[in-house]
Amino acid sequence: MLSAVIPHNQGTGFAVNVNIRLRPATGDNVAVVTNDSPAVNGDVYDLCVPGAATSPLVLGKPGIEPGGFHGAFWAAPREVIDPVGFLDERFEGAFFEDDDYLERLRQAGVPTRQIASVHVTSRLIGLTMSSCRIEVRPRSPRTRAGSRRSGPGSRPNRLRT
Repeated sequence: MLSAVIPHNQGTGFAVNVNIRLRPATGDNVAVVTNDSPAVNGDVYDLCVPGAATSPLVLGKPGIEPGGFHGAFWAAPREVIDPVGFLDERFEGAFFEDDDYLERLRQAGVPTRQIASVHVTSRLIGLTMSSCRIEVRPRSPRTRAGSRRSGPGSRPNRLRT
């Protein structure tokens, strides 16, 4: 079973909102999906890879790890999430908590992979985390769905202490 964790905007920051949904998720695999990143091609269940954190090919938005982990849409089995933990809630707003999570995955020796057969689109700019909920659905028969920037103009890393 795959639990899709879609952040619910309570005005408390991306990591807090993801964690609110991660804690009760019951699937063997969990996917964190921003609500502006719909799947447009491929089978999202292909993201369920034992022992690895995976992301689809995200069209329209560069990721923090080219060819690997993408904060807008990622999946991991419970066997990965439980020892690595949840997102760090000290980051304000959004952004950078996925960079931190990627580093924690690396420190734990968890491989990251991009599953290029699954494509999603995502808006380049803006937070659109409203009216979202957790969705837990059993797998149906094979259903087909139709580098973080740095430097000048990038958002500074703000960590609450």
